[in-house]
Amino acid sequence: MRFGSGWSWLKIFPLWIAIMSGVLSIVRETYGMFAANPVDSKSIFWACARIAFILSAAIAWWQEHRAVRRFENAAHTRTVVEEYRFQAAKTALEKHGDDAIKILRHLRTLGKMVFEMGGPILPSGIDSPRASQILQILKKEGIVESERIPLAGNLGYKTLWRITSEMESAIDDLLRSQFANS
Repeated sequence: MRFGSGWSWLKIFPLWIAIMSGVLSIVRETYGMFAANPVDSKSIFWACARIAFILSAAIAWWQEHRAVRRFENAAHTRTVVEEYRFQAAKTALEKHGDDAIKILRHLRTLGKMVFEMGGPILPSGIDSPRASQILQILKKEGIVESERIPLAGNLGYKTLWRITSEMESAIDDLLRSQFANS
């Protein structure tokens, strides 16, 4: 059965039948043969059916839970290249501190940051020269990239900053982790 197929609850019925025709059929027959006070066979059958249903539901839940855990663990494994990028980004953030984390979190939220005459919207506690300094450092580390775009009428240029596409997943992992909860 595929994970997330929507019909996984139907596993209960084959499990129910297997338990009823396996262990519980032996219990039911043994009770019928050796009980000091015999009970109606219908009530024993329905008692075993209820027990089998509860057991099969528990087993089906456990199997689905295990499949979800496997899926989650597979989603969190990184390739060698992804692990290298993750470690490089982590080292850079550890080296450059909370302001770098604030800038990257801000960049990840907005998608880009544009420096032009009016200046960009910045995270609280960081001014434009400090933001520019941090972005230059992170550019040297290969975490962000910039693009100079000429303004109309040859009035200068604006600089567009964004996280490099190669580093996006590493930055996402770091910003989600306990490491960046500052």
